[in-house]
Amino acid sequence: MSSIEPAEVAIELSLVECPSFALTLLHALWSGHGVGINGFASLTSLLMAYFGARFGVLGIYVNGRSKEKQACATGQRQPSVIDQVVKALVKKK
Repeated sequence: MSSIEPAEVAIELSLVECPSFALTLLHALWSGHGVGINGFASLTSLLMAYFGARFGVLGIYVNGRSKEKQACATGQRQPSVIDQVVKALVKKK
């Protein structure tokens, strides 16, 4: 069993899932299909949570991978958010 690469997830999400949902919704609106429009209206919160989670996980991966690449290129670890907050609090004292 092969593992799924994040690039594959990004391509599938941005080139297949989002356009297919958008085209389906636009088709329902264009043709005046009331059941389809009501279905999308009732699923709005679920779709927002689904896409928010998918894009959120992808964004976290991309951000972490960018920090890894910078650390490899410079030889220094990039400070995390917690490190930056601690540094800011220590400066204030």
